[in-house]
Amino acid sequence: MTALTLTSALCAQVDPALWFPEKGQGNTAAKKICHDCDIEAACLATALADPEIEGIWGGTTFRERQTMRALAGPTVRPIKHGTEGGAKTHRRRGETACDLCRAAEAVARERRSAEKVRGAA
Repeated sequence: MTALTLTSALCAQVDPALWFPEKGQGNTAAKKICHDCDIEAACLATALADPEIEGIWGGTTFRERQTMRALAGPTVRPIKHGTEGGAKTHRRRGETACDLCRAAEAVARERRSAEKVRGAA
């Protein structure tokens, strides 16, 4: 979100302490303001993308966002193409390894084989 967006958000017009309620304090007022705000969805997306963000964001608490992330399941990490690990990742996903990954795996296999020969001599 841009600084302009944040300054035009409803949260910027109230006491900042409202977004960080103490234990036992209610958060209903803060959530109501979020639900009335035009950028609630963008705010929530920002908070979901950064698990370190605390307080009320996008009408949710820190714990609610933790639950949302857990229910969303694991994120698929990109393959590091051109590496032996990339070839392993391809196989783990049930894919045929790409040319770069197969080549890197072959080089690593040859290197290990050469090291064994040197070690046995």
